[in-house]
Amino acid sequence: MKVIHYCSSFSPLSETFIYDIIITLEKFGIDNNILTNAIVNKDDRPFNKITEVDINDTNILKRIFFKSLIKVFKVKREKISFYNKRNKLVKKINGQKPDIIHAHFGPQ
Repeated sequence: MKVIHYCSSFSPLSETFIYDIIITLEKFGIDNNILTNAIVNKDDRPFNKITEVDINDTNILKRIFFKSLIKVFKVKREKISFYNKRNKLVKKINGQKPDIIHAHFGPQ
């Protein structure tokens, strides 16, 4: 079984339980992969299957396109930002073909 764990950051000191869960699942033969926006405490909590995706990174052409959408069609900036972030995450998830996606914490 392949599981993607999505965390906005992996693995802050206050979230030892997520790291512990992933390490324990690995011992049971479950293939765990981390999808995160930022890696922290890399040396203290080593794990080699981490994909970091910068959901705030957009190239200049996309920024110009989004600004024109906002101006011409009066599309809300928050809506464009949400779809841009979502599409980046979906591409990474589809590339890994997981059986399960575990988003740690409700807002994620």
